[in-house]
Amino acid sequence: MLATGVVSLPQAVEVLTDSTNVLPNIAIFGSLSSMLWLFLLRRRGLDIHPLQYLKLGLMITPLMLIVGALSLYACGLVWG
Repeated sequence: MLATGVVSLPQAVEVLTDSTNVLPNIAIFGSLSSMLWLFLLRRRGLDIHPLQYLKLGLMITPLMLIVGALSLYACGLVWG
């Protein structure tokens, strides 16, 4: 996909949808759903500090982006 410079429309849509989900995985303020989940968790007694969320997001998000990109590449090889 990236090596040849040719990207099909479905691949481009997949990459765009994956990239719009990056910030909510890293920072609380990335989306309303992140803030709502934290609000609900706090009401149930689980207090997650924004810095904890940021640290975990910075560790996990790059790994998941790599896995997602590799799986898209593999699907492109298998299904053309």
